[in-house]
Amino acid sequence: MILAQVFNFATNQPDQPPVAFLHSFVLFHSSNNLKLPQDELKKFFEDVISILRWYGEALIGEKEHARAREYLKQAKEIIKHLPGVPTEQSRTHEHFAPILELIGDCYTEASDVNNAINALEEIPNRNVSANMKLANLYRTKGKDQDAIECFQSVLRKDRYVLTAAEALIQLGLPESQKKDLKAMYVGTQDEWVRRWIDTKFELEQKNNHREALIALDKLQMITQRVNNLESILDTAYCRFMLYENDKALELFERASKIDEYNVYRMDTFARLLSSTTAPLLLSSHRQQSRLSTLARTVTHNNPKAPETQLIMAVYYQQLSRRNTDENQQTQQQQLALKLANRAIQKYEKRNHRKYAEGLLVKAEILMSISRFDEAVLCYHALHVFCKDIRIYEGLVKCYLSIPQHKDAFAAANMALKLYPNNPHTQILQGTVLLSKAETLPNAKQYFEKAIKMLGIETRSTSVGDLYTIEKATLGLAEYYTKNQQYPEAIKVLNDQLRRNDSDLIHCKLGDAYTQSGPISYEIALSHYHTALSKNPQNALAKEGLANLERVLHPPQEEEEVQEEIDDIDEEDQIDQSF
Repeated sequence: MILAQVFNFATNQPDQPPVAFLHSFVLFHSSNNLKLPQDELKKFFEDVISILRWYGEALIGEKEHARAREYLKQAKEIIKHLPGVPTEQSRTHEHFAPILELIGDCYTEASDVNNAINALEEIPNRNVSANMKLANLYRTKGKDQDAIECFQSVLRKDRYVLTAAEALIQLGLPESQKKDLKAMYVGTQDEWVRRWIDTKFELEQKNNHREALIALDKLQMITQRVNNLESILDTAYCRFMLYENDKALELFERASKIDEYNVYRMDTFARLLSSTTAPLLLSSHRQQSRLSTLARTVTHNNPKAPETQLIMAVYYQQLSRRNTDENQQTQQQQLALKLANRAIQKYEKRNHRKYAEGLLVKAEILMSISRFDEAVLCYHALHVFCKDIRIYEGLVKCYLSIPQHKDAFAAANMALKLYPNNPHTQILQGTVLLSKAETLPNAKQYFEKAIKMLGIETRSTSVGDLYTIEKATLGLAEYYTKNQQYPEAIKVLNDQLRRNDSDLIHCKLGDAYTQSGPISYEIALSHYHTALSKNPQNALAKEGLANLERVLHPPQEEEEVQEEIDDIDEEDQIDQSF
């Protein structure tokens, strides 16, 4: 028997690695003109097919995908021409489907999506694994309907492949078909799956993070698993999106203790740690230290994962913010952008949430280095995948910086139509209206409505709500300042200061007191210094303080003092000459 010869051949060459051994064995049999009886001929070819398949798998293990593909194709051709087997029956051969799947893997590794699809489509009665691969390839090509059919086929074969169910939701499964999906999971034992589907619909389709939190709480109650990693991280993500950074931070740290090498949602954790716009429980130094630890951990464990690339992109962008050397700062920014692009290329739209997160990180990096036109393109690409409020916030900031007020107004209007009851869209609309004199009078109502929505007088507020109220208050104070209503601006800022003693409020108070006139300069100085004591990186406070110092000590005064000193020096020289 041929397989018996395999073992004899291996015994004589015990030191050869698998790839080298199989290669030698194939060459050995091709160089020996073996003559077999007719009844053993078919068995001989069956053995050769097995050897070629093993050899191909070994080459794939060695990352030699091009070579593996050629040997696997040879095996496929032998199957089609087996002695005594009709061509139409060859497709049912036990090795036919696995070999085609391996060929598809080789093409996928070479980014040859079309040939990978052709190989997988040739498989009759595809199993779960082949259907999942084909569905993801269809998504890469934008063939969403074909992808949906593949994912549905997966669920018909195995309803507990929840990755397929999640993909269907991401691909925009209509709400009307949600019941059909949930109907696949009947009985008390599947109640947790039905709750999980509710959670994914709120997260992936509706971007309704408050409703998603409610669904996650119900899921937690059913499963009674307090340390379910995915649930903890999804909850942390929702808290982050609701600007509840304190709760999000606690949940991310809890998840890290459960599995420190996990990368799921960790790019969001990195963005949280690099946040400069919302309050955190960590000091600035500890924030940077924790981000550094996270980057080091995931890089050590899984350096090529797209999530790791995004985490590193955020890390280098954060380093560039703190670097005072312009050359090093530029290098770090370019590296951050390169890493973000690499992650996006790896995602290749196979998972729209991850692809969208990659685009979001890239847009934030571009915006931070004032490449606003490119950032706008990223945000527009993001808009195809989701309608998150932060996309519209990024668009408005970019358009106002360019400036393109008409486009900024359109983006703010779109956000307001999609989320009319969200205070952030009210603030966004007010911010755009503040940017032009002719629309300024209409801005006030939106900031006041945002504050009213949060009901700060009737209930206790979370850290996330306090941050949102602070944004609205700063906008309202800006409205009063632009209308030269300084007492009103100071009043609303002092009211907010009693709720949340932050550097931003102190900075804005410094601006208001400065503009009120010389009588308030000392109070303004005090607020600027307080702002900088709370956050030494507050650029607006630094700028305001520098401007006020120039008012208090103008250059003319310095010149006059210098002239007086020069006069005194001249008089001294005259006296000395006598």
